[in-house]
Amino acid sequence: MLAEAFLEVGGELLLHLDVALTHRGRIEQQEILVGAEPGIFAPVKGGWGRKGWTSVILAAADEAALRSAIVQAWRNVAPPALRRTADSP
Repeated sequence: MLAEAFLEVGGELLLHLDVALTHRGRIEQQEILVGAEPGIFAPVKGGWGRKGWTSVILAAADEAALRSAIVQAWRNVAPPALRRTADSP
């Protein structure tokens, strides 16, 4: 059974997975996600949430919402050269 897992890119924490997925976002991204899908996204409690970290309620999230959150978190921390490579056709 998976207790918890972490995913990093370039030494930067990207995601934390336990009962919910914790997504590294920006405040404006968090406001959009929570406003659009309050049953799926919620600010992390405390200081981390005030910095944009957002919980994704896995039981409520469909594949599209989860994929979007993961890609957004990755783009927030990936080095620019890596992002450019991913954006190339």
